[in-house]
Amino acid sequence: MEPKTAEKVQAAIEVAKTVFKWTYIPALIYFGLNTGPAPRPTLADVFTLGA
Repeated sequence: MEPKTAEKVQAAIEVAKTVFKWTYIPALIYFGLNTGPAPRPTLADVFTLGA
């Protein structure tokens, strides 16, 4: 593999790691609130007082 190609692959892997690291837990929370055995309140319902 060419050195420039290896650098581009390495950069792409680093970007993928960063994206995964910052989106994994929020995605789990989002899908956990929207799926499951019983309907869950939306985030808007959670933050609306007295509705």
